[in-house]
Amino acid sequence: GGTGDAAAYKALLDERGNGVVLSAILQREQARVYAKPVFGGRSELELSPEEDEAMRLAEENAAR
Repeated sequence: GGTGDAAAYKALLDERGNGVVLSAILQREQARVYAKPVFGGRSELELSPEEDEAMRLAEENAAR
């Protein structure tokens, strides 16, 4: 909304689906970056819909 917050999501995965999903949450006063480990295309931690989408995009790009 109009709060000035923004976010970015990126999955960095190798050909085996191992890597990390990064979430950067930008607020007026600060930025927080979260990293969730991924093994074999899955994370033991619950992923947000945005993080799931980042994973899907990374897997699509790796398949090219």
